[in-house]
Amino acid sequence: LAAWRKLVGLPDAPWGSYVEVRRNAPEVLRRELETAPPLPIKFCPVASDPYHAVEAREGITRACLEVLREDREKRPPRDVLVLTRGALVRRDFDLLGDLGAYLGVSLPTIDDEVRAHFEPRGATVTERLALLRDARFAGAQTFAVVQPILPGNIDALADALAETVSSVRVAVLEGEEGAAADFRDPRYAPAREAAWQADRAQELGEALGARGVALWTSELPPSS
Repeated sequence: LAAWRKLVGLPDAPWGSYVEVRRNAPEVLRRELETAPPLPIKFCPVASDPYHAVEAREGITRACLEVLREDREKRPPRDVLVLTRGALVRRDFDLLGDLGAYLGVSLPTIDDEVRAHFEPRGATVTERLALLRDARFAGAQTFAVVQPILPGNIDALADALAETVSSVRVAVLEGEEGAAADFRDPRYAPAREAAWQADRAQELGEALGARGVALWTSELPPSS
């Protein structure tokens, strides 16, 4: 993202310290739905998150979900998937339930001290697990993504996920992006190694399987 900011003439800024707001996203979505193929619509935090704190003021994600609900009056419904680290998603349980959406959280560790080190602006581990439990009652299909795997008790993580979701996607670290400094901390440096990631991924996969939790690698989680 640093190269992109330079390309468009924006000043350099520390990773995680800025958000580029695209206020026209709902209008663009409404227009593109008219001609786009009937593929799933995904709100996923690859380099961002649909429920940043600024969403409480801007309401862009909610407006996009409303566009998708309106679109169902015109044509067959699309699958909708939302993945977040933010507790603000609770505000939109009504829309997610109406859409029968897949709602997932990123949960790379069960240890909230580790979470706070790598994701200081994200919801706590307790908050993420609680919103998954509550989302089920709202009609959403819940899942979790563990990527990358961060230090923490694997059995405790598997137990917590087994209580809140029916499926989990497990994947290893794929580049450090702006988190290189976080991984240089001696407490967490081993987690940047490919062998460490692979071993923990296998351990977690086996623990989840033993608890009856499905692992998925396809485009969408299995339906509940």
